[in-house]
Amino acid sequence: MIHHSPGTPCWVDLSSPDVDASVAFYCDLFGWEASEAEQTSGYQMFSWEGKVVSGIRPIQSEKRSPLWTTYISTDDAAKTVRRAEVAGGSVLMAMDIKEEVRMVILQDTVGAVFGLWQLGNHRGAQVFNQPVSLTFNQLTTREPEAAKQFYFEVFGWNPGDRDMGAGFAYTYFFNGVRAVAGLMTMDEQWSSEIPSHWQVYFAVEDADVTAARATELSGNAPQPPTDTLFGRVAMLSDPHGAVFSIIQQTPEVRAAAQTPKGVLT
Repeated sequence: MIHHSPGTPCWVDLSSPDVDASVAFYCDLFGWEASEAEQTSGYQMFSWEGKVVSGIRPIQSEKRSPLWTTYISTDDAAKTVRRAEVAGGSVLMAMDIKEEVRMVILQDTVGAVFGLWQLGNHRGAQVFNQPVSLTFNQLTTREPEAAKQFYFEVFGWNPGDRDMGAGFAYTYFFNGVRAVAGLMTMDEQWSSEIPSHWQVYFAVEDADVTAARATELSGNAPQPPTDTLFGRVAMLSDPHGAVFSIIQQTPEVRAAAQTPKGVLT
């Protein structure tokens, strides 16, 4: 069993206006299987080769857009919520799934939505960094300093800026010695209509094949596959507009994920 220490992104789920259609899309795209819906909440789990990888739930409000949400583990959701509120965040929703987990959806001070996952019988995803599972979570914002301060106050994350070469700087959030998430600063090349958000990355064997299949299934590729320092990356959206990213990792990146720091050094 994977142990997710408090302050570690441990789960992602999709809020969808048509759960059945979304289940069909992702099961075809990634080869996932979906569980039966939980009776009271309608929550379902996606699995791959018998291991739970992510979740899906009905969208709770017509005012909310379809969204992949990043959840950060906590051993006390109430205390973490209080820290988030003191730091300027706000609670959007709270939900219990049977006796297994306490979920809280919050918005941070730069407008990005994220979740808390209070560890219980269900301790989050059971596989990471392998196709077709979660591999990385990245906060994308125009207000990096405010974001760094918020997540330090709530989770004790320490930001570490890295020069990746070719004029490219990147920020990792460190929870202790391990980098658990990233931060990308939006510049003038980004559309002003795109708000701060947490981006979810799934590992794949072949980014081009996966992106092509997504479009065949009525999804889109707002950013087609392109080579980066970390591997071949694409940003995709499903038929309802929920955005997610895929990455065909380089061997070096996949190996670095298994190290204590979890990132290229």
